[in-house]
Amino acid sequence: MSAVDLGDIQSFIAHHLRVEAYPDREGCGLLVAAHPRVTRIGAALNTSFATIDRAAEQGVDLLVVHHATWHGIDLDLVPRKLRRLEELGVSLYCAHESLDRSPGVSIGDTLARVLDMCVERRFASGDGVIASVGEIPVAEFVRTVARRLAAPVRAWPHASVVRRVGVVPGSGGDTPFLREAVELRCDTFLTGEASLFSELYAHEVGLGLICATHYATEFPGLCTFASAIASAFGLPSVRIEESRQVYGGGTAPILVGYTAPGDHVDS
Repeated sequence: MSAVDLGDIQSFIAHHLRVEAYPDREGCGLLVAAHPRVTRIGAALNTSFATIDRAAEQGVDLLVVHHATWHGIDLDLVPRKLRRLEELGVSLYCAHESLDRSPGVSIGDTLARVLDMCVERRFASGDGVIASVGEIPVAEFVRTVARRLAAPVRAWPHASVVRRVGVVPGSGGDTPFLREAVELRCDTFLTGEASLFSELYAHEVGLGLICATHYATEFPGLCTFASAIASAFGLPSVRIEESRQVYGGGTAPILVGYTAPGDHVDS
């Protein structure tokens, strides 16, 4: 089995994603160096106990994630997760903002390709892309999103067809993104999860809003990136799935509620 120096992979990623440009040291770069050599790379969206354990079970010695274990989010779980990685001999590399904003290979670029959209430009911040999709009836487009991403989708259509889409994966439904999408002549905005304020703003400015879960909109991009790293060094890579109940803006084990007739797009 071939092995590659961890430092060589770290330098390769840093060069291609311009890692030094991002100040978040918790969310960007090599966070755990458990072993100096790498024989197999694993791709996971989150640094969860489940992905750490599954990485070890599958012989992964470098886990590449999009979401680190941030102190401001994981709180007291951070040292426990880092300790688990060390104990299992799994190094951890996180590519968050650096991968979100890397033209051509970003999470948003990959999502657009998965949905057969043509990327035209990026949002001003570098997060997400503006993409064209020809002219597709909105119900058909929503069904395509749900099928390609294998995820539950919530949609608030405005126009009858989709032509130009603002794409900001994950929790990209902040209203400044929606406003910029409108200014760039988008008729639809696609993200993972949004807030009440996103829904209200989209309705009031006449912008279609589609939420396809945080997990499903970001996982393809992370996997594509990890696979490219592995290929560059002639190493095998594996996708590490998480619980399908942890979507971020998706379904839950128990769903109780009422939807008014006409307030949804039929599947």
